[in-house]
Amino acid sequence: MMFKLRSKSKRWLTKLSKKKINGKKVALFFTSAGPEEVIPGTQETNPKLIKKMVFETMENIINREKKVSTLDDRFYCKGAFRMMCKIMNNEGHPTDEELEQARAFGEMLKDKFET
Repeated sequence: MMFKLRSKSKRWLTKLSKKKINGKKVALFFTSAGPEEVIPGTQETNPKLIKKMVFETMENIINREKKVSTLDDRFYCKGAFRMMCKIMNNEGHPTDEELEQARAFGEMLKDKFET
């Protein structure tokens, strides 16, 4: 399903949370084929955007032991949707402009915490 974190991503986050990030602040970022879309089945009762669910899931995995702080600063952009190694939707994403926005996000964080 396109609105869930891939198991490979979950494993990576779980391993990361066990490394030396306790007491650190982390920024969350991701790409998605439909970050602004509402999760199917939630439209009528409690509409929830895919990007909100992904950020919550990432935060829950990485901060399972409550020893990591996640920053309010977050970044996401549109990504290509692949199925069985074939691009099914949003070919060409992230674009060069979106990648530049991601670099700018990283630079903003760097500047924010260097001072």
